[in-house]
Amino acid sequence: MLHQRSRRAVGPWAAAAVLLLAGCASGDGSSACPAVPDGALEPCAQARALGKGVNFGDLLEADPDEGAWSNGILIQESHFALAKEAGFDSVRLPVGFALHSQSSAPYTIDAAFMARVDQVVSWGLARGLRMVVDLHNYNALQSDPQGQRARFVALWQQIATHFRSAPDEVYFELLNEPNTGLDAATWNGIVAETLTAIRAIDPRHTVVIGATDYSNPDGLVGLHVPDAERNAIVTFHYYTPNLFCFQGKVSFMGNDWATTGITWPGPPASPITPAPAVSAWVTSWIESYNTEPAARNPAGQWVIERDIAQAVAWGKENHRPLWMSEFTAQDGADLASRARWMAAVRKELESSGIPWSFWSLLSDPGTKLYDTSTGLWTTELTGALGLDVHN
Repeated sequence: MLHQRSRRAVGPWAAAAVLLLAGCASGDGSSACPAVPDGALEPCAQARALGKGVNFGDLLEADPDEGAWSNGILIQESHFALAKEAGFDSVRLPVGFALHSQSSAPYTIDAAFMARVDQVVSWGLARGLRMVVDLHNYNALQSDPQGQRARFVALWQQIATHFRSAPDEVYFELLNEPNTGLDAATWNGIVAETLTAIRAIDPRHTVVIGATDYSNPDGLVGLHVPDAERNAIVTFHYYTPNLFCFQGKVSFMGNDWATTGITWPGPPASPITPAPAVSAWVTSWIESYNTEPAARNPAGQWVIERDIAQAVAWGKENHRPLWMSEFTAQDGADLASRARWMAAVRKELESSGIPWSFWSLLSDPGTKLYDTSTGLWTTELTGALGLDVHN
């Protein structure tokens, strides 16, 4: 999410794999996939199987430790039962490997932390959920990509070694939201080097590669996945309009997001006033939001349709299946608007054949579906996601 915000034996993995069921969406978001050798995983099928997904965010990627960002909530085995029973097919698991590894060569990941990740992945597999292991919260790489490059590759060599005997329902997501120093050219080079290192260890598992610019859809334009990589899914995130999705979240977004009362879709019934001391781009956006009709409004349905259509076009042109691995509207917005926006995004994704993963299940207080303190679902939001959940 945008915030300024040792080898395992085969036996336990095989036991978990017996219980797995493949969830499928209606399409693959791409006109064709790269040809794969006989017996190799087919990435469009792997993407479809992600289906309806949910993030277990603000947990294993928290700094300094799990629980620090979630009011003490730790991942429990029962949380995977909740996800499965709600109708989810997959879990994206953000993991702060860089926070739990040596800062100098050989960059060893802490064994106890790796064992915890392993435990959590096994819990998900045992519930029939596909598990995407996402390297998350590696800010040093974003700010100093060349200085951290060797460490990043070494982390993935260790992750690939550890999970190479895992079932095919485990996926490797290289990095959450490449940004800042990771411009397209730099990121493409690091992706190529990292894929070479992973494939020397694990030629089978599906990899997930994010676009630059915080994985916004516009970041797809400069992304290049090496032609030799035949088993890759490309991911992007969606938080548009950003001022709606993160309104009021000044603590991690900054003062430009101080304006509240933004409803979706626009225009509003009554004009809203920008918060004091916001940037000119915010004032301009709010003026358009207040005055433009629905067909041109920056908080209109047409924006979602345009952005997802552009992503689909990129997937077709580059013959890569797509996955939207994060989207939400935080609780600074009113609940009804959040539900309308979420439903609109979800329906557009599904009609375009793109699987998705919502942020998050129960750990982010601003956007959780389930409240562990009350044992209740926010049914307005689960309904917007097309889930048949009842309290």
